[in-house]
Amino acid sequence: MRILVPHAYVTDYLPHGDGLLAYRYIRGLALRGHEIVVFSDEVFLKKPTPVGVHIVRPQLPRMLKSLWLLRYIAALRQTFFRLHREKPFDLIHQFNPVVGGISLGLAGIQAPILLGPHVRGWPTQVRSGIPGVLKAGVRYLEQRQAKGILLSGLQAANVIHYHAVKTYLLPFGIDLNLYPETPEPFPQEGPLTICFLGILTRRKGLWTLFEAFERLAQRLPNVRLLIAGAGEDTTEEQRVFARAKQSPISSQIQFLGVIPQHDVPRFFASGHVCCQPSYGEPYGMNVVEAMASGRPIVATAAGGFLDTVDTPQGGLLVAPGDANALTEALFTILTQRELAESMGAYNRKKVNDYAWPIILDSLEHIYEEVRHAQSAKT
Repeated sequence: MRILVPHAYVTDYLPHGDGLLAYRYIRGLALRGHEIVVFSDEVFLKKPTPVGVHIVRPQLPRMLKSLWLLRYIAALRQTFFRLHREKPFDLIHQFNPVVGGISLGLAGIQAPILLGPHVRGWPTQVRSGIPGVLKAGVRYLEQRQAKGILLSGLQAANVIHYHAVKTYLLPFGIDLNLYPETPEPFPQEGPLTICFLGILTRRKGLWTLFEAFERLAQRLPNVRLLIAGAGEDTTEEQRVFARAKQSPISSQIQFLGVIPQHDVPRFFASGHVCCQPSYGEPYGMNVVEAMASGRPIVATAAGGFLDTVDTPQGGLLVAPGDANALTEALFTILTQRELAESMGAYNRKKVNDYAWPIILDSLEHIYEEVRHAQSAKT
């Protein structure tokens, strides 16, 4: 199958994010014999391009975003017809993040278009007024011409504006080769350890976590907090460091910086619970990684966590910003070893459904379904 990816942020060396996920979809499909043409100016690869993957980079000058989008759409359409004449495309797949309006440049083509997998947007990304109406209008038009919308989970359904379009659930995959089938035992000696992995920013709920951790330490003095990740910018990161330094138990908070992907299993295995107190996580890949490490989860009942965390089998969910509830949930798991271990075992079993071979099987099935529907229509 020949597939055009009309826009994607693609990278093979960042530890997390949309770019790495797009790369794994693209690489996985290529290894299965598909030919992938990526039309994008945001491709950053350190490894050789996988066999079967072709990168086409539009040469566009820097300009206002609206002008850039128009130039990009024109270049995409021209490139599509040039390459399509040489060898027809079977399908168009625009991965997340789906930049609004780009697929409209392919209006009228015969190949079916897929968009996603979408994630749920952050609460602060919701727009109102004229910008919100315009954005919703563009989403409606691009979804109206699409043959399918991929959703990372049920919580992502709020991105749908054209409700007659067929939707498919396709969670993000995880490389289970990095994780032992039998998780590492919980640490028996040393402090009770809480692990957080993510961007160091307020919307990740770190201020709530610091407050809950301080309350927890009054009841469990032998507790520590490990934080892995970096800030989106230096200013925000420094604010997080300053807040932690102000804590009366700052010596029990340790910042590890960005950790490589291959060290993520070891990071979560060093702890007793993964805590992700975000205000509205779009998906929460870090939680899935902690589950693959066989650890229980304490997170917020918001965004993608509602899809990935089964309660009470695999963890506990609390309201965003509720430091008291977060304290109690952490206390419950840290003081009940059998409960924590049963949650971890449940999570490790659950993530088998997120293994990349299974996710790619599902994606190929979706491809065949939309192609069949397109053929029946024409």
